[in-house]
Amino acid sequence: MAAACVNRLLLYSKSYRSNKLIKQWFQNYNSIRPMAVIAENKTDNHQKSSAPHDIPPRRSRCSRLSSYNEEFRATSIIDASLYTGDIEQAWSYFNKFRRLDHTFKIDVYNDILQSLIKQKNRSKIEAFIHSMQTDGVQYNYDTFAILLLDAYIQELEYENVKKIIDSMTAQGFDYKRVTYECYLPAEDIDKIAEVLEFYDLSQHIKSKSVLEEHPKLCDVSNPLTTAGDIPKHSVLFDYSNDDIKTLVDKQLEREKIGYTEIKSVTKTRESDEWAYAQFNKLMNTWKADLIAALENELQLVKSGNKETHRKRYGPFLNILSTSQCADITLNTFRNCMNSSYGNALNFLCKEIGGNILRLYLIKRKEEYGGIDKVRDLYPAYVKNIFQGKKNIQHSSLDYWEKLIEDSNSGPSMITRLPIWPQSVKASLGSAIVEIFLRVAKVNVNLMKEKAEEKFIPAFYHVYIFQKQRQVGFIKGKFLMETSMLPMLVPSRPWLCHHDGGYVATPAPIMRYREDCFDQDVLLAKSSRKLRSIYDSINYLGSCPWKVNKRVLDKCIECFNETGSDILDIPNPRLIPMPPYPVDPDIEPQEKRRIIELRRQVAKKQREHHSLRMDVLYKLSVAKHFENDIFWLPHNMDFRGRVYPIPPHLSHVGSDLSRSIMLFAIGRPLGTEGFDWIKVHLANVHGQMSKASLTDRINFTESLKNEILDSADNPFTGDKWWQTGEHPWQTLATCMELADVWRCDNPEQYISYFPVHQDGTCNGLQHYAALGRDTLGAEQVNLVSRGIPQDIYSAVARLVEEHRVKDAKKNNFSAQWLEGKVSRKVVKQTVMTIVYGVTRVGGREQIARQLERLQESENEERIFTASQYLVRVVFDQLSKMFYSARRIQEWLNDSARQIASAGSLVEWITPLGLPVLQPYRVPVYKEQRTRLQRINLISTTDNTSKPHVSKQKMAFPPNYIHSLDSTHMMLTSLECQASDTTFVAVHDSFWTHAATVNELNRICRKQFIKLHQEPLLEDLEKFLCAKFDGQLTKNKSRVKFGRMPEKGSFDLNEINNSRYFFS
Repeated sequence: MAAACVNRLLLYSKSYRSNKLIKQWFQNYNSIRPMAVIAENKTDNHQKSSAPHDIPPRRSRCSRLSSYNEEFRATSIIDASLYTGDIEQAWSYFNKFRRLDHTFKIDVYNDILQSLIKQKNRSKIEAFIHSMQTDGVQYNYDTFAILLLDAYIQELEYENVKKIIDSMTAQGFDYKRVTYECYLPAEDIDKIAEVLEFYDLSQHIKSKSVLEEHPKLCDVSNPLTTAGDIPKHSVLFDYSNDDIKTLVDKQLEREKIGYTEIKSVTKTRESDEWAYAQFNKLMNTWKADLIAALENELQLVKSGNKETHRKRYGPFLNILSTSQCADITLNTFRNCMNSSYGNALNFLCKEIGGNILRLYLIKRKEEYGGIDKVRDLYPAYVKNIFQGKKNIQHSSLDYWEKLIEDSNSGPSMITRLPIWPQSVKASLGSAIVEIFLRVAKVNVNLMKEKAEEKFIPAFYHVYIFQKQRQVGFIKGKFLMETSMLPMLVPSRPWLCHHDGGYVATPAPIMRYREDCFDQDVLLAKSSRKLRSIYDSINYLGSCPWKVNKRVLDKCIECFNETGSDILDIPNPRLIPMPPYPVDPDIEPQEKRRIIELRRQVAKKQREHHSLRMDVLYKLSVAKHFENDIFWLPHNMDFRGRVYPIPPHLSHVGSDLSRSIMLFAIGRPLGTEGFDWIKVHLANVHGQMSKASLTDRINFTESLKNEILDSADNPFTGDKWWQTGEHPWQTLATCMELADVWRCDNPEQYISYFPVHQDGTCNGLQHYAALGRDTLGAEQVNLVSRGIPQDIYSAVARLVEEHRVKDAKKNNFSAQWLEGKVSRKVVKQTVMTIVYGVTRVGGREQIARQLERLQESENEERIFTASQYLVRVVFDQLSKMFYSARRIQEWLNDSARQIASAGSLVEWITPLGLPVLQPYRVPVYKEQRTRLQRINLISTTDNTSKPHVSKQKMAFPPNYIHSLDSTHMMLTSLECQASDTTFVAVHDSFWTHAATVNELNRICRKQFIKLHQEPLLEDLEKFLCAKFDGQLTKNKSRVKFGRMPEKGSFDLNEINNSRYFFS
């Protein structure tokens, strides 16, 4: 302690000695200046002096690494080497790649500089800072923080530290925010804060607080009503700080383990419990053996025994303890045992490698102090967003940042996550799998009490052929990855594109294909411009949920009894397999028929098993959370469409999934809420979903007895609810209506029930608004009418009229289709045409519907008829939505030219999200591992050419998806400002019954606001600026065609459209 005090006194003493080395080193500090100056002198410096101390010169640009894949492989090796303390190895790799003229990101330079400074190796520090200057590296907050940390370690004088601060200011950095913006361990940040505080550098100018810097939500969305017009929450969260910390600790523990044990809802037998106990003993034995084998492998790596394979995975094998690696391996294999057909080695290796990366990142956060800080801030954050919520002015992200700012000490909440390409995950995972296969043994005489023990390998590595390709397979209580489950606390606000969602588990805000690094680079550049998008996604993730226990119990009852085709719950019993033909006298033709029948039955059995397991997961996870309030963290795809991250328990899914979800916060129904629940019943039942709102209410009231019977006796009564298009949601609504009818005062009834408002073929709504198409707008309810327009019925009528004319001309297909053209037959094709379905895809959709109508007809006749019908459907839609077709054609042609010129199609949404279509020609790369060669197939490698046809066909639907996601986000932002509950399933918006009218007003307003922007004009300008004049593969120049002319539709008419969303 005394020594520590002396050291600090030396730091604070202005009479601190000066020596030659420090002066020389600080000359490098003094040369930190705007990068334009560095660039001017870079050539002269490089010519006059060589880099000191083993920093190699760069080679020519011709040897530059070719892909992001190689870049992230190099940085991941350096990161792992530094983390495990092998600085020499990191130094070696850095020099190796630098010789190839590879320009690393600033984070790599910072990590190496930080490690050198902690080693106090002055000569290497001097050499490395020199190399940063000659490389033209642009410093960031981390760089300056590391320099300030070194000033603390060296106990430098006031004037020297001030030079660092002056350099920061000259380069546009706010030194007052260095401790918030840098990513360093907590103890290092405290040291930096001490330096700034002692020298009185952080008090010169008072910086604005976070809440002063960012606009209020009400200013952004400009709602027409105040939050006081909305019914207040009937339930406010009264959790104490200790309650919240307990929940956070429980959530953190689940995330650190990585898996949560879920009890299956299937009926268990006593023998199952015995088998499970034996299995646990086996797993414990395997774990001990695997730990010993991993420790032996680590000794080989550390001793320098680095065979070709060890060079690939060696740096990563030591980032976790052998016990943690063993747990990850066993849990991954345990999940594989759920599959009777085994798991592809490719998948298994990458899964283990990815899980090691996930736990490593959590470990890094914990060591840096970030997790402890999150735990400390969560109680205040939860109270901010759930208590006293009536006067909302700022978003949850604003409050989160304010809490971070007010904490004023400790670690930064900004995280830097190393990225491992799939090649790294595969090589590491393969090494561990190979070791595990050697040690995992099972006693084949386990069930025989007095038999001698006989051990054999528990798993076999075999090869099978799939679609003429040889694939390696590993064959082998119910574990679920924690990152696939809801959270016990509100999701953590997204601070940037890679920091948010779960409390500790790393998750990107955008889900994209593996190794799609182009999109990650774009997001990193635009991250600070995406605040509105973060606010929207954060609001969706802050909605608390609970399970509808009554509906869940009925689902489980049906699942464990007989199942039901009507209710989409597969029967517990498999389709019986016909016996194999063993009669030696059987006719060859008959034998082939039976073998083909067995093949078809086996296929149906696999499909049946898959469907039943999907339902089992959903019900088991729901049962696990039935007594909890939970939250769903969200992220988005590359187009901006938002999804909950947990797949098995969320509002995005099947009829069953939606039926078991309730809001955890209730609101009184008010004067109109009861009617909206009645409308909702008509919508989910389907029979009257296209009638007027009044008729839908009357329909529900006329069936009061049937509804009450359905609610009280779902499986023993008349079962009216099972006649609905969405039977489980119909049952849930029947139960809610029964409760309201039986209460004393419906207006005061506290409802937790979500009511949905759906767009009318939302893609066509956007096309009609883009082209100002009056006829199209009428068909999709952008114009006010007494009853809602049904585009699918309208198309079916036109197609039938055309069919009648063709039948009179003796068209065989037209004649055969008599009585078969209906709304149901054409609906899916009409719905997906706007999203780019081809005539081939449309024909297959129609054929499936015709097969259900005519099971006895032969395939050839259905094929011919569906081919005729899809052509008529496409023609009629082109006439109804002429403007939409012209816009689609313009987008198709633009994308074709861009892709032919070797570029990916790219655009920016109205909220600033950069969108990049990731479709490239697949690249097959062979990864050699200790078990076998693994084929890594990448469709996103940035060295591969764009896939022209996919780029072309995907542009129209993806562009429309980016607009519907923008509309959803704008709607969510204003709902947040007016305290209106809001969640979304793409173009289906959910809220409380009491706030449906408010949601509809906001929804119409934001759609108009979106399309009043010159969307197509802005898109054309962007494409022209980025791609116009590029040379295509046909040696022609990219030149975009003329933008389609717009019609005369007035967007303001949408304000009066009652059925725009309904």
